[in-house]
Amino acid sequence: MKDFAKLHFWYTSFNIRAIRIFIFITLGISSVVGLFSNFPNIFITFFSLFLIFEIFFKFKISKLTPSLEVQQNSGDILDSFTLEIVGIIEARNSLSDVLKELTKLPQIRFIINKADLSLEEIVFIDADKVFLCQSAFNLAKELKGKYVTTMDFFAAYLLSIEPSSKLLFNKNLKEEDFKNIFLGQKTYINGKNQVKK
Repeated sequence: MKDFAKLHFWYTSFNIRAIRIFIFITLGISSVVGLFSNFPNIFITFFSLFLIFEIFFKFKISKLTPSLEVQQNSGDILDSFTLEIVGIIEARNSLSDVLKELTKLPQIRFIINKADLSLEEIVFIDADKVFLCQSAFNLAKELKGKYVTTMDFFAAYLLSIEPSSKLLFNKNLKEEDFKNIFLGQKTYINGKNQVKK
């Protein structure tokens, strides 16, 4: 799963998406132009192979789910982490880089806005990624989550730095209030995902 997670992370990055769009347009136009020429159209073969891989990526790799649910996991905790968070953890070297990558995601921005925080207020500390993974796993287990998501990881980070930073305390948020905000967003996203299926 780690290799697929890395592939997913890099293949969905902004630069690679731009390259994919360029390849799609170039091969598409070349294929259409080749249909009206007197020469064999090799571009349609490459265009077809490109489309096959895109469909495989979308419906096979992007839809991978963790092998174990949080409540059933008694071994490697990463077996319960979603593809998105494993990709970010594996692709980034330090915890602060992982957290900066997470703050680009819409679900994390929502949590930050709902908690009345700003990105400038959040201190990115380079701590142990393994410890934070364990904290995110425990938080997901406590809140009866199915898998450990990006939101679990970020919420675990905010809760772990709370004793020293007093970030939530300064916003008049108790730990339970923050968990309720977080749980509400997670329930909303899970409900949306159920409708999509």
